[in-house]
Amino acid sequence: MNVPELPEVEAARRYLHERTLGRRIEGVIVLDPKMLEGDRDEFVSKILRRKVIGTGRHGKHLFLLLDRGALRIHLGMSGSVHLIGDDESTSHQRLRLRLDRGSIVLNDPRRFGRFQYVDGILPFVKERGLGPDALSISEDDLVSGAGGRKKAIKSVLLDQSILAGVGNLYADEVLFQERISPWTSTASLDDDDLSGICRRIGEVLNASIAAEGDLSSLPKGYLLKDRRRDGRCPRCGQELRTMVVGGRTTIFCPSCQR
Repeated sequence: MNVPELPEVEAARRYLHERTLGRRIEGVIVLDPKMLEGDRDEFVSKILRRKVIGTGRHGKHLFLLLDRGALRIHLGMSGSVHLIGDDESTSHQRLRLRLDRGSIVLNDPRRFGRFQYVDGILPFVKERGLGPDALSISEDDLVSGAGGRKKAIKSVLLDQSILAGVGNLYADEVLFQERISPWTSTASLDDDDLSGICRRIGEVLNASIAAEGDLSSLPKGYLLKDRRRDGRCPRCGQELRTMVVGGRTTIFCPSCQR
């Protein structure tokens, strides 16, 4: 199973949007209080009887928009959301919201996910200091946020205060497609380089969304179709290499990404 990143969270948002819009939360069961940010009684009181009026996403944060406030869900390393019948269950339920018909369930085997009540998306983004959403960030925003930094470009792409939503897998893919070494100092990249990276971020994320999270369905020439330690570059055939950049396992082609 892939770690949920922005494309998987966007898929979850669309799934909930199609199935829960206009429905009311009739019951709230917090099955894993350790995954809840905030007080349980307050959380239950704030979302009980609330109506779902929309969905949202910022980076890897998923929002169920209510007629007052919102439910924020982070899927962590293994989380997923499901709409199931009242007499059904999943194997690792952490939160269950009973609707007028069926229930929304947060399933998370590894328990790295989180959920909470928030006043809205914008207040949450401001409070957490998140940068623009990676799927909609402008070239100017990326240039102004990342330009001149001395950190490796791979680390900059993973910095959620610069752009929210790019995770380890997609950072590798973006840099592979742009033929840029992951440990290149961002300060050595000019505005045109960063603009190219920005355009590539959108291209890679949209391709993965279109593939519905199935990495094997990505276009020919994508690293993520066979991203592994002993894999071969889909462009030149050379053996891929693995190194740690900014504490994260990084796979790259030493020939294509100089």
